[in-house]
Amino acid sequence: MLQHGPVLNNITTDSGAPTDSISVYGTPMERIEQTASVGPDNTDSNVILNNENQYAIDYDKGLIAFAPRRGTGSRQFRITYDYYTAGSNGSPYALKSVTDGPSTIITVPDDNSNVPAGEPLVPRWVAMFGTAPNHIPPPTGFLGMRRGSEDVSRKFRLVSATPVNTDPSNPSNPGFTADPYEYAWYSPQKPVSTGDAANVGVLIFNPHGHDQLIQTSAGPQPITVRVDYTTFDNHIIREDRTVPNQSPYTVKLSVPFILTNGDVLNDNTTNTGMFRDPSKTATPDILIYNANTGEEIGEYTNNKVVINNNNANLTNFTFNVDARNGIITFQPDTTNQTQLSMLQSATLRFYYRALRAWGMQIQKANAHYIPSFDPSADMTYHSFYVGGTQPGVGSRTRIYFPICEAGKNVVVGEYWVSVNDASGSPVLDSNGKPILHRFSGEMYRVNDDAQLFQSLNGKLLTWIDVLTQHPEAAAPDDNHPKYENWQFTAAGTGQAAVSNLQGGSIKSRILWKDGDRWRRLDNDTFLAATSGR
Repeated sequence: MLQHGPVLNNITTDSGAPTDSISVYGTPMERIEQTASVGPDNTDSNVILNNENQYAIDYDKGLIAFAPRRGTGSRQFRITYDYYTAGSNGSPYALKSVTDGPSTIITVPDDNSNVPAGEPLVPRWVAMFGTAPNHIPPPTGFLGMRRGSEDVSRKFRLVSATPVNTDPSNPSNPGFTADPYEYAWYSPQKPVSTGDAANVGVLIFNPHGHDQLIQTSAGPQPITVRVDYTTFDNHIIREDRTVPNQSPYTVKLSVPFILTNGDVLNDNTTNTGMFRDPSKTATPDILIYNANTGEEIGEYTNNKVVINNNNANLTNFTFNVDARNGIITFQPDTTNQTQLSMLQSATLRFYYRALRAWGMQIQKANAHYIPSFDPSADMTYHSFYVGGTQPGVGSRTRIYFPICEAGKNVVVGEYWVSVNDASGSPVLDSNGKPILHRFSGEMYRVNDDAQLFQSLNGKLLTWIDVLTQHPEAAAPDDNHPKYENWQFTAAGTGQAAVSNLQGGSIKSRILWKDGDRWRRLDNDTFLAATSGR
């Protein structure tokens, strides 16, 4: 079950293959940087790959190789990366990222050569950038991939355009093959308008993956899945509750005054349920799922209880809803031991809306930030700009971020500063180079006061300032009175001013409406690096 459903999801069958709105892929594979002895689409016995979880890459030639697989089909791999493009406003280059879309999928055909059984197959180099379907189109302005920036993983394949039958007594086969990297939808689509649909977000995976291990540098590990998705609406409340182990089977939700079909909202529109279908068709007011099995128990729509009729075990099962007080009372068939065992002490997940438009947002700092050399043109959602990179643009002691990063915690892995003399010129050592100070592993909170946002070349940005931890940066050094005013390392010194800038926080934000004003409550957590990761 996806943690923050319902999700926005559309299933299509373009080119005959089912696709959906989410991205499902495995954990990062292990990189081995090698030099290709041959060109693309050629086998190379010099490639050394110890297992299927490794890949070889030649950055200079734009080639990548995976452990071969016998057969006549193909596998898909997902790759995200940073790349260089031409700079602007005097910048030597710009650094951008590719995180989704057609420029992230590499299709690798299986090896159908006549290599005798029992003899090892030889890896084949594939051109990363080229012509579909086996290659990915390079992004506009592509000059080259940033070494070490890629994240390569196996992509899971959607096997069916139809969610599977959820009746445990008559489960359907979605069409899984022997390939463990396959999935289907277990929860049904909930149409909300033409071309759009919502889904609670329960996936079912090929059982072949359950008992398989992948080899990693840390030893054998089970197959783990990563999923990227867009939430349908953060104002749909999702919460898990444990049902009492004996009658009465009553659950009180966290928020009372559940919105139901027909309620008049603050904007004088009429509520049409959780998914607010513009066609005014009633959508569910409450959805209930078994969090232990992923099964839909039922829904409450337009003052009517609808039980999942795909599950024969739920015959004669129902529940009552007290929308005003947020109380749900289950009424199982007491003669049905399957129903009782399913319900007693079960963890159920409830989805609903409530008065005051309660909602929750998750805001996470980016794992890594990439440098920008032009704050007006090259800043993306995970960029940073070092003040003074362009002469006179930005404060000399600040690192700038897009305003979406306001309030988040970041860790500066390493940065260098030089000191100026009384005239403002860097102080030089005996070799004529600026005297530099090195700092590492410092955590800063990005400014979240909108009145203090700063415009650089017309781009509104927020910032961190080394002055918050080093007030001496703006005052003379007691041991060297002529030294004052730190600044980040000037261009041309051969030393990067800032490196390894990482995010370090995750924030849960609760939102609600009080009259005509929105209010919020934040819970911020610092994410410390895990040993061995």
